Amino acid sequence: KESFLNNWLENVVQTHKPGFFVYEGKDAYKSIFRDMLSEKPYILYGCWPMNSMFDLVSEEELRSYHRKRIKAGTQVKVLWPQSKKISKRRFNELFYGDEKHNLREIRLLPKGIDKTIGYMIYGNKVAFISSDKENYGFVIDSKDLAQSLKSQFEYIWKQSKKY
Repeated sequence: KESFLNNWLENVVQTHKPGFFVYEGKDAYKSIFRDMLSEKPYILYGCWPMNSMFDLVSEEELRSYHRKRIKAGTQVKVLWPQSKKISKRRFNELFYGDEKHNLREIRLLPKGIDKTIGYMIYGNKVAFISSDKENYGFVIDSKDLAQSLKSQFEYIWKQSKKY
Protein backbone atom coordinates (compact mmCIF):
# COMPACT_ATOMS: atom_id res chain seq x y z
CA LYS A 1 0.00 0.00 0.00
CA GLU A 2 2.73 2.47 0.96
CA SER A 3 4.67 1.81 -2.28
CA PHE A 4 1.53 2.35 -4.37
CA LEU A 5 0.77 5.60 -2.52
CA ASN A 6 4.34 6.89 -2.94
CA ASN A 7 4.29 6.12 -6.69
CA TRP A 8 0.92 7.80 -7.06
CA LEU A 9 2.06 10.92 -5.16
CA GLU A 10 5.25 11.09 -7.23
CA ASN A 11 3.24 11.03 -10.47
CA VAL A 12 0.82 13.69 -9.21
CA VAL A 13 3.71 16.00 -8.24
CA GLN A 14 5.51 15.52 -11.56
CA THR A 15 2.44 16.10 -13.73
CA HIS A 16 2.66 19.26 -15.78
CA LYS A 17 -0.16 20.39 -17.99
CA PRO A 18 1.09 22.30 -21.04
CA GLY A 19 -0.70 25.46 -22.10
CA PHE A 20 -0.76 27.98 -24.93
CA PHE A 21 -1.63 31.63 -24.35
CA VAL A 22 -2.02 34.21 -27.12
CA TYR A 23 -1.91 37.98 -26.61
CA GLU A 24 -2.87 40.35 -29.40
CA GLY A 25 -2.59 44.06 -29.89
CA LYS A 26 -0.08 46.78 -29.20
CA ASP A 27 0.15 45.91 -25.48
CA ALA A 28 0.60 42.14 -25.86
CA TYR A 29 4.11 42.40 -24.46
CA LYS A 30 2.80 43.84 -21.15
CA SER A 31 1.00 40.61 -20.30
CA ILE A 32 4.10 38.62 -21.16
CA PHE A 33 6.37 40.88 -19.08
CA ARG A 34 3.98 40.45 -16.12
CA ASP A 35 4.09 36.68 -16.55
CA MET A 36 7.90 36.65 -16.65
CA LEU A 37 8.02 38.72 -13.45
CA SER A 38 5.44 36.55 -11.68
CA GLU A 39 7.78 33.57 -11.52
CA LYS A 40 10.19 32.97 -8.64
CA PRO A 41 13.71 34.35 -9.10
CA TYR A 42 15.31 32.39 -11.88
CA ILE A 43 17.34 32.90 -15.01
CA LEU A 44 15.73 34.20 -18.19
CA TYR A 45 17.32 32.94 -21.40
CA GLY A 46 16.48 34.74 -24.58
CA CYS A 47 17.14 36.24 -27.93
CA TRP A 48 16.15 39.85 -28.13
CA PRO A 49 16.38 42.14 -31.18
CA MET A 50 16.99 45.13 -28.92
CA ASN A 51 16.74 48.06 -31.29
CA SER A 52 13.54 46.63 -32.85
CA MET A 53 11.96 46.36 -29.42
CA PHE A 54 12.24 50.13 -28.92
CA ASP A 55 9.59 50.45 -31.63
CA LEU A 56 7.29 48.31 -29.51
CA VAL A 57 8.18 49.08 -25.89
CA SER A 58 9.02 52.54 -24.58
CA GLU A 59 12.33 53.16 -22.83
CA GLU A 60 10.47 53.91 -19.59
CA GLU A 61 8.55 50.62 -19.75
CA LEU A 62 11.78 48.71 -20.36
CA ARG A 63 13.46 50.50 -17.43
CA SER A 64 10.50 49.69 -15.19
CA TYR A 65 10.60 46.04 -16.22
CA HIS A 66 14.36 45.84 -15.55
CA ARG A 67 13.99 47.50 -12.12
CA LYS A 68 11.36 44.92 -11.15
CA ARG A 69 13.44 42.04 -12.56
CA ILE A 70 16.54 43.11 -10.63
CA LYS A 71 14.53 43.61 -7.42
CA ALA A 72 13.15 40.07 -7.79
CA GLY A 73 16.69 38.70 -8.22
CA THR A 74 15.98 37.40 -11.71
CA GLN A 75 19.06 37.02 -13.88
CA VAL A 76 19.00 37.33 -17.66
CA LYS A 77 21.24 35.84 -20.32
CA VAL A 78 20.39 37.36 -23.65
CA LEU A 79 21.59 37.02 -27.22
CA TRP A 80 21.39 40.03 -29.50
CA PRO A 81 21.52 39.81 -33.27
CA GLN A 82 24.48 41.94 -34.37
CA SER A 83 22.26 43.88 -36.75
CA LYS A 84 19.82 44.75 -33.92
CA LYS A 85 22.21 45.77 -31.15
CA ILE A 86 22.46 49.19 -29.57
CA SER A 87 25.66 50.71 -28.28
CA LYS A 88 26.86 49.42 -24.94
CA ARG A 89 27.15 52.98 -23.61
CA ARG A 90 23.55 53.77 -24.59
CA PHE A 91 22.31 50.49 -23.14
CA ASN A 92 24.12 51.10 -19.85
CA GLU A 93 22.66 54.61 -19.65
CA LEU A 94 19.18 53.20 -20.12
CA PHE A 95 19.50 50.12 -17.96
CA TYR A 96 21.61 51.01 -14.96
CA GLY A 97 25.17 50.24 -15.88
CA ASP A 98 27.26 47.15 -15.36
CA GLU A 99 26.16 43.59 -16.04
CA LYS A 100 27.09 42.08 -12.67
CA HIS A 101 25.09 44.60 -10.63
CA ASN A 102 22.14 44.23 -12.99
CA LEU A 103 22.09 40.45 -13.13
CA ARG A 104 22.56 40.25 -16.88
CA GLU A 105 24.90 38.88 -19.49
CA ILE A 106 24.72 39.88 -23.13
CA ARG A 107 26.30 38.14 -26.08
CA LEU A 108 26.13 38.87 -29.79
CA LEU A 109 24.90 36.16 -32.12
CA PRO A 110 27.32 35.01 -34.82
CA LYS A 111 27.09 37.00 -38.05
CA GLY A 112 24.39 35.75 -40.36
CA ILE A 113 21.95 34.84 -37.60
CA ASP A 114 19.26 37.49 -37.51
CA LYS A 115 16.09 37.62 -35.45
CA THR A 116 13.07 39.88 -35.77
CA ILE A 117 11.02 38.31 -33.01
CA GLY A 118 12.08 38.19 -29.39
CA TYR A 119 11.80 35.09 -27.24
CA MET A 120 12.49 34.34 -23.60
CA ILE A 121 12.73 30.98 -21.87
CA TYR A 122 11.81 30.91 -18.19
CA GLY A 123 10.86 27.96 -16.04
CA ASN A 124 8.64 25.69 -18.12
CA LYS A 125 7.60 28.53 -20.40
CA VAL A 126 8.73 30.13 -23.64
CA ALA A 127 7.42 33.59 -24.53
CA PHE A 128 7.53 35.05 -28.02
CA ILE A 129 7.00 38.75 -28.72
CA SER A 130 6.64 40.03 -32.28
CA SER A 131 7.72 43.36 -33.67
CA ASP A 132 5.38 46.34 -33.67
CA LYS A 133 4.45 45.48 -37.27
CA GLU A 134 2.51 42.38 -36.22
CA ASN A 135 1.64 43.17 -32.55
CA TYR A 136 1.21 39.76 -31.01
CA GLY A 137 2.80 37.61 -28.40
CA PHE A 138 2.29 34.14 -27.09
CA VAL A 139 3.48 31.97 -24.25
CA ILE A 140 3.82 28.22 -24.47
CA ASP A 141 3.88 26.52 -21.10
CA SER A 142 5.69 23.29 -21.98
CA LYS A 143 8.51 21.70 -20.04
CA ASP A 144 9.67 19.78 -23.13
CA LEU A 145 9.73 22.86 -25.38
CA ALA A 146 11.47 24.98 -22.73
CA GLN A 147 14.15 22.32 -22.25
CA SER A 148 14.68 21.91 -26.01
CA LEU A 149 14.99 25.63 -26.67
CA LYS A 150 17.20 26.12 -23.63
CA SER A 151 19.54 23.44 -24.95
CA GLN A 152 19.69 25.23 -28.33
CA PHE A 153 20.19 28.55 -26.55
CA GLU A 154 23.12 27.19 -24.55
CA TYR A 155 24.77 25.84 -27.69
CA ILE A 156 24.40 29.17 -29.51
CA TRP A 157 25.52 31.03 -26.36
CA LYS A 158 28.86 29.21 -26.50
CA GLN A 159 29.26 30.22 -30.17
CA SER A 160 28.44 33.87 -29.49
CA LYS A 161 30.84 36.61 -28.50
CA LYS A 162 30.66 38.72 -25.35
CA TYR A 163 29.22 42.18 -25.81
